Amino acid sequence: ANQVKIRLQDFISRYYDGVLCCDEACACQTRNVCCTAQGDSAPGSASFNSMCSGRMSRTYTEADLYKQISNVVRMLDLPKALEKITDESKRVEAARLVAPFMAPLLQAKASAEKVRNRSAYRWVRLDVLCPVIPA
Repeated sequence: ANQVKIRLQDFISRYYDGVLCCDEACACQTRNVCCTAQGDSAPGSASFNSMCSGRMSRTYTEADLYKQISNVVRMLDLPKALEKITDESKRVEAARLVAPFMAPLLQAKASAEKVRNRSAYRWVRLDVLCPVIPA
């Protein structure tokens, strides 16, 4: 479980590094935001290279982070993986082989789910999407 927490912290710190990459041929990368606006682009999305007309965007987005954490949770979901084995004899054999590792993997999965559940990307706020109309 500790290794999973450390790895998830690596993913989260990669997101908070905030590396921006240009979508044009120059492909420059930076963590510095250029606050000038070029044309119709939003402030902060202009490339710091004055010769480039590309837009800067995050290399590791919130969606990427959420997908990464969700993939870790899915990889550690051993009971669900055992359910997908169609042959009963193979499922029993696989369950016997992974039985010694079941408790630590479930504990690691629980810690990964705890991190994923803290993510605001997971939850849809209906009060923002569908405001209540007073009667």
